Amino acid sequence: MSLEKKELELLKQLINEGVRQASDTLQKMLQTDIYLEMPVSRTFLVKSGFVTLLNTYSQHFSMFELDFKGAFRGKTALVFPAKTVESLTRLLVEIFGTEYDFESVKNGAINEMSSVLINSVMEKMTASLKEPLNYDLPQFMKGDTGDLKSSLLDNAENLLVIKTRFVIEAYGVREDVLLIFEAQTLQDMLETIRLKK
Repeated sequence: MSLEKKELELLKQLINEGVRQASDTLQKMLQTDIYLEMPVSRTFLVKSGFVTLLNTYSQHFSMFELDFKGAFRGKTALVFPAKTVESLTRLLVEIFGTEYDFESVKNGAINEMSSVLINSVMEKMTASLKEPLNYDLPQFMKGDTGDLKSSLLDNAENLLVIKTRFVIEAYGVREDVLLIFEAQTLQDMLETIRLKK
């Protein structure tokens, strides 16, 4: 299953708007300049491209996963390679001090940043739908490549994977994060948007 070029452009526009909103929110939260770079969106065949991409990072990841339903149903997830998690955690410790232990800061940071980024993107998408979606409680997990594959690939034929990057120049941070949607979810969403017009 593939998305047409014009459909990818619409998705890119909605996702870019959500990412910009998330960037503004995170800047206010962290009181420092944050830029989220948005490379070109790519659709991966489940058993090839996505697995190959995961293998370019370390074997360990943290993932924030959100299921939703309404006019259409589906799943989105945010995947943080281990190096990204460590860099963002050290940044928060440097900004806010060492009152809390490193592990607590790490778990809190990933949950909070994931919530901001995913909610901002989904808010832009639901605005286009002109009706709300209902969300399940988000799931947070840590694991290796095998855990991610079993969680994300079991029911999906294709995934849309958007690689973005946290850029915080003042602290020398440039780290990747992967925003993931089930391709069928996106096609259902695009069809719903067309019907609303």
